[in-house]
Amino acid sequence: MVLSASSVDQFHKGNSPWRIFNRQVVWAVFGAVALWIFARIDMDRWRRYIAPAFIASSLGMLLPFVPGIGQEVNDANAWVAIGGFSFQP
Repeated sequence: MVLSASSVDQFHKGNSPWRIFNRQVVWAVFGAVALWIFARIDMDRWRRYIAPAFIASSLGMLLPFVPGIGQEVNDANAWVAIGGFSFQP
């Protein structure tokens, strides 16, 4: 789906039609390896991290609304920019 949606646009911009697809494949492989590693960890170990992970994720979802940290990217106010690094929680 990524290839069919982005290849023509990238071709018209003078880039390789495979540019975005290759980047997606790299991150998909990274995600699959991380999934395999974390799936091997016993569930009882994960239980002690439930409350801290919930608090951290809840605070992360509020970060885009903090003035000076939240940033608008492509009409979406769901980005956080700290220094030269930006991410979407």
